Amino acid sequence: MKKVFTFLFIVFGVAVLGAGCGALILYNFGSWEASKDFSTTFSAINSLFAGFAFAGMIYTIILQSKELQLQREELSLTRSELAKSAIAQEKQVEMALNTAKLNAAISKYETYSNFITNQIIYPEQLNYQPGDQRDYLATLEKEIDILLKKTV
Repeated sequence: MKKVFTFLFIVFGVAVLGAGCGALILYNFGSWEASKDFSTTFSAINSLFAGFAFAGMIYTIILQSKELQLQREELSLTRSELAKSAIAQEKQVEMALNTAKLNAAISKYETYSNFITNQIIYPEQLNYQPGDQRDYLATLEKEIDILLKKTV
């Protein structure tokens, strides 16, 4: 905001200076025709102000190129941080999938374990084959161990 006020102050000052010079010339010579020769002496000053304006434009271009370079660096840093974030998110998804698999295996183990317990308690109601069922429980235990190693 301060820069805007500074710029407006400079523009206003140049406008007042130009109007003041014009009024001074008109007051001293009485008419514009009489001041024609005197006004040609200001062409050098006009060239000087044009040169200052051109130098100001060059300076502005240099500032903008520096700002653009800073923006490019910031964009590069942002891209690298986004890449790191994507990798972390992929790991998080993998961990969630392994956790879901582990929960499913534990649930299967508990269900099958309850089924075997019920067969032991009431063998006359179900077709009881303890060897196959214990082998399946051992397989489930191995699956749970593998999943636990993946999630830890």
